[in-house]
Formats: sequence, structure tokens, C-alpha cells
Amino acid sequence: SNISNNCAMNGAGVFAYGAGARVKRCIISGNNVRHGNANSDLYLQNPGAGIYLYSGATVENSLIVSNVVEGSARSSGAGVYMSGGKLINCTVADNVNKLDGKTSGVQQDGGEIINCIIWRNGNGSEYTEALNFAQKAGTETITTSLTNVDPLFKDSGKDIYRLRQSSPAVNAGTTGDWTAEDKDILGNSRVSNRAVDIGAYEYQLSGFRLIVR
Repeated sequence: SNISNNCAMNGAGVFAYGAGARVKRCIISGNNVRHGNANSDLYLQNPGAGIYLYSGATVENSLIVSNVVEGSARSSGAGVYMSGGKLINCTVADNVNKLDGKTSGVQQDGGEIINCIIWRNGNGSEYTEALNFAQKAGTETITTSLTNVDPLFKDSGKDIYRLRQSSPAVNAGTTGDWTAEDKDILGNSRVSNRAVDIGAYEYQLSGFRLIVR
């Protein structure tokens, strides 16, 4: 499913709350959070233009890109803000927080991140590690994810967020309760080689021909 071009005070793309909430194989893009003034309320501090995730909800095998936060002096987490729940096998990239010094990719104040790519999120004019990903000390768990490592996307046409064969994300993830029926964002087998890949897309080996003379 595509969830795009929405505007809200927080969770413009997805507001995921509660143990029964599950978002799976979605493209969440082009959503916008804009506030006219600063406010101490949690929702205005950490709006999650793409996803606001907490209290046991799960987002998996999804692409969170090109979401924007602007207009408030306190907002963090343009791609994802999470205070709980799980972010599993997601790619969070090219999100923009136009506020000086605020997190653009993922602001993790709780919850668990597993097998995710968080890359190239910035303020619209520059990308830094601090803008890309931030955590609140003592409340976060992150496992086998690429937070400030170039994942080597193909970066061309429809393949822009898919992985090259040489990507450090290929076969580098943690295999949890994956089965042969599990699918990536495109519906491909989640484990196509030795192990699950990191990110929303599972690298697919190209076919080859064996010629015997």
C-alpha cells in the first residue's frame, strides 16, 4: 500500500498505537507535519511525519521516505518517531526536518529497531550522522541495523532503494521468526539466500545460464 501526501500535527503518514497495530509492506512517503509555534506537548515535540510509533505497535518490511517536518521549534523524527513498538526490516531514507538541529530520520526514545536501514536523512541542504538518527539514552534497543553506513542503494529509477549485490545489508540481518512464506516489500521471499537482508528490500540473485561444451 502507498500512504502519501497527508498532513497532520503528528503521525501524518501512520499513527501506530497498541499491541494489535501492525503496518506491513507499505510505502510511506511525502507526508508533512507543520506547526505554527513551539509547544511542550509530546506530540508537537516528536511528530513523526512518516510514522508515529508507540505502545507495542509494529511496522515491518516498509519504505519510509521523503517525509517532511517544518514550522515548530521542537519537532524531531521526520521519518519515524518512536517511543515504543518495533520497527523491523524497514528502510528510512531521504526524510527532511527543516528545523535546525532536529532529527530527520529516526528519533528513538524507546521501542526496538531490527534489521533497518536509516540513511541520508537531513535538513534539506545537508546530511549529518546527528540529523540522521538519534536515541534517548537508556530507553532504546537496536539490532543489526545500518544507521550511518552507506547501504549502497542502486539509486536509479524504480530501483532507487533496492540493494546492490555488494551492499553491506545483504545477508547481514538477524533471522527471527522468518519462514519461507515471509515477504519483503515487493512480495519476494524474505530469505532468498543464506540470511535475511537489512532493510525493506531483499536482494534477489539474478538468473544465469550454464553452458556445457
